Amino acid sequence: MSKGEKPYKTRYYEKSGLYRASFNKKVCEHCPLREKCGAKLQKKSAYVLITAKTIERASY
Repeated sequence: MSKGEKPYKTRYYEKSGLYRASFNKKVCEHCPLREKCGAKLQKKSAYVLITAKTIERASY
């Protein structure tokens, strides 16, 4: 994410208060920052889960 990549899909889970951002797996696979962002690789994509509170804090 910090490389400026934008997710191709996002979703908000109201019950848990989590946002899920999905990225192209090929972009995340070789990214040196992947360990810091916590992206999880799946078969065809990569995703990051983040709380609404974390987003609020980042905007300050």
